[in-house]
Amino acid sequence: FTSPNGVDWALRLAPPTGAHPWPARLAATGRGTARALRACASRSEILLPETDGTAGLLALPAFQSVAGHRLAIIRGMRPLALLENRLRALGAELITVDVYQRRALHPNSGRVSALIDQADAAIVTSGESLRILWDLTPASSRHKLLSLQLVVPSVRVVQLAQEMGFRHQPLVPNRVSDDGFVQVLLRCNVKPGLQHSQHE
Repeated sequence: FTSPNGVDWALRLAPPTGAHPWPARLAATGRGTARALRACASRSEILLPETDGTAGLLALPAFQSVAGHRLAIIRGMRPLALLENRLRALGAELITVDVYQRRALHPNSGRVSALIDQADAAIVTSGESLRILWDLTPASSRHKLLSLQLVVPSVRVVQLAQEMGFRHQPLVPNRVSDDGFVQVLLRCNVKPGLQHSQHE
């Protein structure tokens, strides 16, 4: 499972199969997802990486010998290339199940410019969110946007931000959570400003 939303929608969409329909072993990409799984699959073993995200999940011992195993990835409607390609390369048979779709909001461009002008930092929760934020930002405010200190969930999003031209090295929390994002900013003496994620 790649997000709490995935857990929620899988539970809603799954046909009733008895009191405990969950597999004996489940894996979560982060603590929020693990909490959601524990709330509804208390009898299952929940695998949680030390570092949030795909890279942490792939580092777990359980994913080192998956050849011939059938694994289901419960996700939103977008490919998780690193996770899926790596598991296929290790010989796993993958079933991908899309249970929800993200939709971008369309705020007034003046409002977007005002928020960016007032911000010192931006918390961006995915690469998709970062691209959407760029698209929503008027050309006149993109220079300021590129000057913001970003806090992002993974090295992959750091690389994307660098490719897009952000001037400061994006920061990554040890754990992807509200508290984790804020603690990173506080350690760097940057006040939390703009937060951007997709409407899900």
